[in-house]
Amino acid sequence: MATSIRRRRHDPERRQRIIDAAIDIARERGIDALSHRAVAAAADVPLGSTTYHFAGLDDLLVAALDQANNAWLDGLEEWERALPPDADLAAELAALIERTVAGDRQQVTLEYELYVAALRHERLRPLAAGCVDRVAELLARRTPD
Repeated sequence: MATSIRRRRHDPERRQRIIDAAIDIARERGIDALSHRAVAAAADVPLGSTTYHFAGLDDLLVAALDQANNAWLDGLEEWERALPPDADLAAELAALIERTVAGDRQQVTLEYELYVAALRHERLRPLAAGCVDRVAELLARRTPD
């Protein structure tokens, strides 16, 4: 028992588990389902841990959007690097979008929800804009201007 308590007190992965739990809740039930209590239960951490690491839900949304964006952008960069130099970018991009939309519907819904949330939450706007900028940078590798 003492080891379990000690391990829980020293838990360097706790913040990450909270972010992962927030993303899972948003993916499965939508952003409106996010609360400190729901995230704490899903992350299997005390409620106080969520408010220790994230003062408000906007802070948690920023962390979740940042992580979701980076994962998506990393995948997009892998896709771009795997394309042959003479690939038809428009056709390849259309095929990627088709695969994405036909694939994990919860993930696609989450991504849209996070961007819609950026319309209402000012703190999310720079992350959403940064994502668009990085997509433009990736595609600029393949376009003349």
